[in-house]
Amino acid sequence: MSGFDANRVYSVAVHDAREPTAPDLPSETEKHLLEFILAYRVGSDFPYRDQLRGNLLMKQHHLEVDLRHVSLYNDELAHAIQEKPSEILALFENAATRAARTILFPLAHGSEAGIEAAALSIPNVQVMIKSGLNLQHFRELTATMTNKLVRIPGIVISASVLSSRATKLHLQCRACRSIKILHPPSGLGGMGSGGSSSGLPRVCDAPSVPGQEKDCPMDPYLIIHSKSSFTDHQVLKLQEAPDMVPIGDLPRHIPLSADRFLAGQIVPGTRVIATGVYSTYQSAKTKSSGSTSTLRNTYIRLVHLEVSSSSSSSGGLNPFGVQFSPEEEEEFGHMARSEGFYERFARSVGPSIYGSLDIKKAITCLLFGGSKKILPDGMRLRGDINVLLLGDPWYRQKSAAQIRGKGRTNRCVYVWQRLKCCWSNCLSTARYRIARILSRRWCDGSLPILA
Repeated sequence: MSGFDANRVYSVAVHDAREPTAPDLPSETEKHLLEFILAYRVGSDFPYRDQLRGNLLMKQHHLEVDLRHVSLYNDELAHAIQEKPSEILALFENAATRAARTILFPLAHGSEAGIEAAALSIPNVQVMIKSGLNLQHFRELTATMTNKLVRIPGIVISASVLSSRATKLHLQCRACRSIKILHPPSGLGGMGSGGSSSGLPRVCDAPSVPGQEKDCPMDPYLIIHSKSSFTDHQVLKLQEAPDMVPIGDLPRHIPLSADRFLAGQIVPGTRVIATGVYSTYQSAKTKSSGSTSTLRNTYIRLVHLEVSSSSSSSGGLNPFGVQFSPEEEEEFGHMARSEGFYERFARSVGPSIYGSLDIKKAITCLLFGGSKKILPDGMRLRGDINVLLLGDPWYRQKSAAQIRGKGRTNRCVYVWQRLKCCWSNCLSTARYRIARILSRRWCDGSLPILA
């Protein structure tokens, strides 16, 4: 209740709320977003105002917003966030920063010194948008969805080391000592395709001093790092979930750009649901060549990251596979506890193929996978199993692995056709040694792997 004794007038609407309209100006949009953060309530609670206050007291300058709540407050505003997330998110963060300064410094608006102290003590607040949009596949991301909000599931297969990305560059001309402030765009791509190799302006645009001739060289600006601002940045690589890969195809992947409080939260092997802006960037190779190609690479600029589980709970949604009822799960548990289940299931793989029990057991292990382990330091080890099958005749291996495509599970993908040339090159150096052992001239390799 702090701040209510200040010299202010507070009002509460007692009539029916007006019909929500789409804000036209950025200032109106930011005003609506500020009102949403401070005035939205569920019953007698103000979730976002209380969440923001708690995060600020813990020195965590971020706010997680549910897009469904924005839709209940103003449907047009929620639609604008989905269609123009890059523009609205910048205004949303400005509104959240203003709300944070209002909460912690309610009396600071009366003096310039108080406003300046509040601005120095509270940096920009990061807004994370938790969306309830339908999950999309990698192969559904097309050019028409560029610069729109998307939500896709997958597996993080690599994570870069945390790096520092500049949010404000303090530049100084080495000739006339003039100052220039730049705010680089977020995401991948840097300062843009034009200019020098570093992306900085190549010509000093400061006005000349009266009575002196301006003689600034080409590429005059130097970065003053001590006066610039930086944030944490990390690049993740998200791979298509195994259950979403079509039979016979290889999984696709897409880079993710995570910054500030979203960086350093995920380790490789984690199944996640990524919500972000489907964006494009120009690769460094294209920049260095100086070409004017219109082809650009795609990536997702994260606004929210949700860790998902590979197994669905009762009544829950599992984006990585089929859903089972409690009765089916109980039947599966009873089947797993039965005696000789491993041998019985292995013999059920490819019943039309005689023999090859060892290959069928390997495919059984491949279909079920291993046990995921969580180490004391929080690192997750994937329980997926990869099986390499070597020898002849290859027809049994291929047929047994392809039987999997006729069932309901999609844990493995048979990629013999795609790896045929690769295996020929890899085994070319050792084929004669293997041929002596197997009394053959060639050794055929097939590899059912977890895609």
